[in-house]
Amino acid sequence: MQEYFAKQKKLDELIQTKVLRIVDDLIQLNVGNTTNDLRRATLRLIRENKVPEVIADRVKHEIEYFISNIKIPAQ
Repeated sequence: MQEYFAKQKKLDELIQTKVLRIVDDLIQLNVGNTTNDLRRATLRLIRENKVPEVIADRVKHEIEYFISNIKIPAQ
């Protein structure tokens, strides 16, 4: 059972590394665009590349987390 959990933890770490790399790339490619453009680019990347659901969910979560932390200047 310990071996199973060790393998699961290693797999989870690999997934998280891949997710963060994808999120970084998406953010870099959408510098200067709106948050809606970033969301659209995220969904397009997931759809066009047939990203596995476990990775797609994490990517969407990380993008939403990034957007929620953007400081919008007062107008």
